[in-house]
Amino acid sequence: MTALYRCGRHTDALRSYRTFRNVLVEDLGLEPSRELREHEGRILRHDPALDAPMSGRPLRGYRLHEQTGSNHLGSVWRATQPGVGREVSVTVVDPNLASSASLLTDFDAMAHALGQLDHPNITGVLDVWNDASGTYVVTRLARGTTLAELRTSGSMTVAASETVMRQVRAALDHGHGCGVGHGGLNEAEIVIDADGNAHVTGWGVMPTAEVLAADDEAVSLLAARLGVDQPLPTGCRRNPHRGLAAFHEAEAQWFWISMARESWSPGNSGGPLCSIRPGGRRRLSISVPGQWSPGRTGA
Repeated sequence: MTALYRCGRHTDALRSYRTFRNVLVEDLGLEPSRELREHEGRILRHDPALDAPMSGRPLRGYRLHEQTGSNHLGSVWRATQPGVGREVSVTVVDPNLASSASLLTDFDAMAHALGQLDHPNITGVLDVWNDASGTYVVTRLARGTTLAELRTSGSMTVAASETVMRQVRAALDHGHGCGVGHGGLNEAEIVIDADGNAHVTGWGVMPTAEVLAADDEAVSLLAARLGVDQPLPTGCRRNPHRGLAAFHEAEAQWFWISMARESWSPGNSGGPLCSIRPGGRRRLSISVPGQWSPGRTGA
């Protein structure tokens, strides 16, 4: 009964109990023991105590060892891949998230997008699957110390903090470009290796507008906690003007200007050349007159 239940065959587990009970009643005139009847009740209630223990559990070519933490997706486990003798990290996605309609609908697309992640500041995704036992994301094991631990210890210099934030920003831009959002970025999901390089873990959600906004906001919060400037997205440069009251953004400390050069050519009569995002909250487009030329500055 327990084996069938843990394989997701709940109906078969209950059927095996009823078959056994019928044999006892009809052939021996006996009822199943109290323990067995209670076991049936636990199956009917989907008692979490019936779930197979994760530690030491073989899992599609991997063997889980100990839980190393958790993130916004679920629990994170250190595991090994015995066939190649490799240590990996396995995220067991929370059942409530795994059963959500959005994840089920987009799972194949998300699995494909995760496979495209290839960046020095992202822990590489090795495997993703969804079956009757749950949803799992396997990545390379990030070795080092979390940013949360380093910040708490006070061992982060300003230069090191700036480097880490630039790497985190670059990792997010790469992930977004591959069609993957993070959605839960925090200091515990950034691992700093012995060389001082950042590795962003915990990927696995679709890059909706809300997720992209949350990722941008997370970068702002991390930069503020480390006491450094917020890094610009890839391909952007900082505008030296602050405030820019003409845009009625009194709270904006600085603007991001993304030079969309692909939308301009010498013969172009205009079009959005610059994309300005004040404080990450609103996007404005600026049309540049046709007489604009490289090297010319405007108001």
